[in-house]
Amino acid sequence: MRLLLILISFTFSSLLHADIYVVVSPNSHIESISKSELAALYLGRQRPDQHDIRLYPLDREGELRSLFFESITNMSLSQVNAYWAKLRFSGRVRPLDSFNDPDSLQKKLLANPASISYLDSKPESEQLKVVMVIHE
Repeated sequence: MRLLLILISFTFSSLLHADIYVVVSPNSHIESISKSELAALYLGRQRPDQHDIRLYPLDREGELRSLFFESITNMSLSQVNAYWAKLRFSGRVRPLDSFNDPDSLQKKLLANPASISYLDSKPESEQLKVVMVIHE
């Protein structure tokens, strides 16, 4: 019984600790981004400009979004949602475009070299460029 519990906990813990890949179009001039720049970008605090290109963050939905925001901002998803609700109410910032389907997200990233987003697995093809890996 004890062995079964250990195996189950190991299985679930490995699912919860996965790498998150921050990606851009291969045509983007961005080669890397820091965690603080990424946090500021996804919290609407600043728009990092590199090589005179403004970055446009694309958000995700579901558990991956929660892991991403906890990793880069140390905020829970409910805190992030409350923060964004205040920003939207103030009218200062437009909400981020959000995608559930990785294929739609990839199309949007390829269409706009200034877009940036994150994936739960390393891109298989070279259609997207990885600029940061967040280890969980």
